[in-house]
Amino acid sequence: MRIEVAKIEQRPIKGDFRIRDREMDSDSTDGFTIKDCRVEYELYRISESELMLKSHYSGSINLVCTTCLEAYDEEVNHSFSLLFTADPAELEGFVPPDDMDSDVQLLTGDVIDLERQVLDTMRLNIPMAHQCRESCRGICPTCGKNLNEGDCDCVVDTVDPRWKDLELFLNKKE
Repeated sequence: MRIEVAKIEQRPIKGDFRIRDREMDSDSTDGFTIKDCRVEYELYRISESELMLKSHYSGSINLVCTTCLEAYDEEVNHSFSLLFTADPAELEGFVPPDDMDSDVQLLTGDVIDLERQVLDTMRLNIPMAHQCRESCRGICPTCGKNLNEGDCDCVVDTVDPRWKDLELFLNKKE
């Protein structure tokens, strides 16, 4: 969804669009897939050199659990605002409203790509570590079995390897 800057007036341009089946960063471990997401936006001119974008997205995304490495779906629901300015001096000292995530971006070019702004915000709002469920047990470090599916037969050595020499010394004394 792209909007020409010249067409934006004081009166807000309102609309919505959908993002479906979109893979993001599929070549990295931080990748995710947007299954279906509805985006509502309002874009208006504040002054000759400033534009304001207010947006809200909601829907579902598919992530890979950082603990067990299984894919799972998660609901997203987030609002943000973005001030575009043609004046680089405006980038310093901007204070966002308390009720929304806000940012300032230098306005370059004749077109604003709304979808790109939403995708960037979505990427920034995904936690670095995310789990499929709170009780996720992860995978066995020895055999790689998903411990959510059941226990494995691996023997877990609970002794910290840094204390191994002390254990040998104590066992030798006895």
